Amino acid sequence: MDQPSFFGTLTDFSFSSFVTTRFIKLLYALLWIVALLNGVATFLLASAWGWDSGTMATMAGMALGVVVGFVVFLFNLIFGRIFLEILVVVFRIAENTQRMADRA
Repeated sequence: MDQPSFFGTLTDFSFSSFVTTRFIKLLYALLWIVALLNGVATFLLASAWGWDSGTMATMAGMALGVVVGFVVFLFNLIFGRIFLEILVVVFRIAENTQRMADRA
């Protein structure tokens, strides 16, 4: 069974072929970018927490920013990856079920 082209899949009004499994790598790359930006923003906000309070507070804020920013980055990346894996599994189950139904 040949897979239709990308634009053929987009114009498939019977939804017999899926476009999501073709986009998953792009979605994962976007997830990395968003998670990284979120981690950097968290780092900057936490670092600014003690900026005007003196040297020790500034250093504590920056240390806190590094830790919290990294945790936020990992949290976003892990749970985003889990969501995308679940999405792929659901679509692959549908594709494999369709193949089995076509053979029967």
